[in-house]
Amino acid sequence: MDYTFKTEGLYRRFKSGSETVVALNDVNIEIPKNKLSILRGPSGS
Repeated sequence: MDYTFKTEGLYRRFKSGSETVVALNDVNIEIPKNKLSILRGPSGS
């Protein structure tokens, strides 16, 4: 299958003061070509 976007095992961590915040942990995303896909969340997320 052809994908517009594909990722496996994505992670994102960042520091907030003295804490480490895990924003993404082992995220897998597959967005096929020619399909409407929407990511929705609060502004600034």
